[in-house]
Amino acid sequence: MQLIGFLKRINFSIFLSITLLSKIGSKIYLLGMPWLVYDLTGSAIGMGIMFFAETLPYIFMAPIAGHLVDNLSTKLLMSISSLVEASCVVAIPILHVFSVLNVTEVYILGFILSCASATYMVLNDTILPQLFTNDSLEKANSIIQLIDTGTMLLGASIGGVLISVFGVFGLFWVIMVAYAVISPLALVLNLSRHHSSENHPPPNSLRQFIDSFRYVIKHSSIRPLVILNLLANITAATVDSLLIFFLRHQLHLTSTKVGLTYGVGGVAEVLGAIIAPVLARRRLSVGTIMIICQLVYAFGVMWMAFSLGWITVGVGIMIQSIPVVIYNIFSRSMRQRVVPSNMLGRVNGIFLMLGQAAYPAAGFASSAVAQFAGVRNVFIVVAWFTVFVSLIYWFSPFRKNQFVNSGRSTMT
Repeated sequence: MQLIGFLKRINFSIFLSITLLSKIGSKIYLLGMPWLVYDLTGSAIGMGIMFFAETLPYIFMAPIAGHLVDNLSTKLLMSISSLVEASCVVAIPILHVFSVLNVTEVYILGFILSCASATYMVLNDTILPQLFTNDSLEKANSIIQLIDTGTMLLGASIGGVLISVFGVFGLFWVIMVAYAVISPLALVLNLSRHHSSENHPPPNSLRQFIDSFRYVIKHSSIRPLVILNLLANITAATVDSLLIFFLRHQLHLTSTKVGLTYGVGGVAEVLGAIIAPVLARRRLSVGTIMIICQLVYAFGVMWMAFSLGWITVGVGIMIQSIPVVIYNIFSRSMRQRVVPSNMLGRVNGIFLMLGQAAYPAAGFASSAVAQFAGVRNVFIVVAWFTVFVSLIYWFSPFRKNQFVNSGRSTMT
């Protein structure tokens, strides 16, 4: 028994190491890629195109990844996706060395990398229930969120320093190393499947997708959450696509101050990850907590709209980061708790696809509008839109939903 416990701890430590490396790479990339695109284009529209190229794969790749996760080796998929990410990242500085890098190639590489990232995201949400019990999912997701937050602080700091010292291309070598190390680690990860494919006919991909899509649409808890996620992502896409442009073009911040601003958001995310499991023990319904998170987020975006310097905009990012973290933790935990084991990958993929459906168009459209109307006005509209959606959900049955379905059993 002691040996089994030791092996489980080793296995979980490997998973945490993989998560840590992936998050560090992603957070540095989050700063480096828009910085590079701004250097190449100098416009909000150019950055909007990049945002579109990076978010589009989440719509069509997520359901494909979900099907693969439910039917193929999870650790092999994780190893391959990390290698693809590493290859795309390292191609950028290599092309620059040979003086053949242009913004079109950056768009293409960002698109391919996002396909791999979408696969990894579905993998991560699907693996976690294999390592934790239902009763500890909020705590488990909070641990993952703490890693995500800690790497936001670390990644933003490293990114800002590397840009100042080595230029933006120095970032991509660091990101490549982080992604490349994940590949061999993933292959030694020991994951037990919740169901076996023995004595079952080969899966019908189209039929599985249709069944999973119907499950999501008809589920009384998941369906309203998908719609809320879709509407919330319209506002998130607007803020995410314009933030670097806002910080550099309108506030004229240096790379160091941009890194510090992102770091302030990371501090807020730590608080959100700590608060989430505490809220899970309160009597407030999960639906109520998630709606309140949206309202607080709207206040944070409005604060950012009237910010005049890196400190005040950092406060705005802090205000809107805490509820986003709490919302995401509860959303992931609910799906992991109520969705049958052999459907979890596909449902996570469809959930990601539907939730991200408006992301590319919203990010690109808001960038185009901001070019003429100004980023501040766009942020104000986003804040009021979020309030409007939150009020609709407040007076709906969603607010009283606890998401305590025990449907973790396997379905055929």
